Amino acid sequence: MPIAEVIRMGAHANHHLAVFDKATGSALALFRAKRVASPAQRIMLIARDGGCTKPGCTVGAYGCQVHHAAADWAGGGNTNVDEMGLACGPDNRAVDADGGWRTEMNECCEVEWIPPPPLDTGQTRLNTYHRPERLLRPPDEPQDADTADTADEPHDPARNDSDRRADEPEPIPPGDAEPVDTAEPGQPGGPAPPEDQAA
Repeated sequence: MPIAEVIRMGAHANHHLAVFDKATGSALALFRAKRVASPAQRIMLIARDGGCTKPGCTVGAYGCQVHHAAADWAGGGNTNVDEMGLACGPDNRAVDADGGWRTEMNECCEVEWIPPPPLDTGQTRLNTYHRPERLLRPPDEPQDADTADTADEPHDPARNDSDRRADEPEPIPPGDAEPVDTAEPGQPGGPAPPEDQAA
C-alpha cells in the first residue's frame, strides 16, 4: 500500500501511526535534523520501547528522555529512531563511555545496556517490563533442508508410522469415529429427557 494512501486513510483519526519495517521490526528512520528528537520520533520510540529501556527500570514512556543509544550525539551519533531509545533521567545520565554504563542497538533494534566491567555478572541486557511479549519471541533457529520441504504440508499421522510410539493408539479417521455419550441425565449437556416428559 502506498504511504500516501496510508496517510489519507489515517488523516481524520486522532491516533498515532507507528510504521515498522516488516523484515527487521525496526522503526522507520526519520533522519537527522538536530540533537533533540522530534515529536514524531518520540511517538515511534514510545510505540517501540514503551518506557525506560534499562533492565529493571519501570519508568514509563512519559517519564523518559530520548537517549542516543548507538552513539552519543557529542560522539557523532545520529538522531535517527533506529539509533535511539527511551531512558529515564537517572539512567540516561548513568551512561558514560569512561567506565560507566554503555548502550548499543542489537540486530532487532532493541537497546542493550552493558554494565561497567566490575558490575557485569552476565545479567540481562534488555528490559522486558514494558514489552513482555518480547519474552514470547521464539529463538532464531536455522531451518535445515529436510524440514523446509515439509513445513507447509499438513501433518499426516498415518504417514509417520515409524515416529509413533508402540503404546500410542492408531489414529481414527474423522468420519469413522462414533460419538460417546458420557454425560449423566439432568446434568448440563446431558441427554435430552424422554419426549413424554418434555415441557
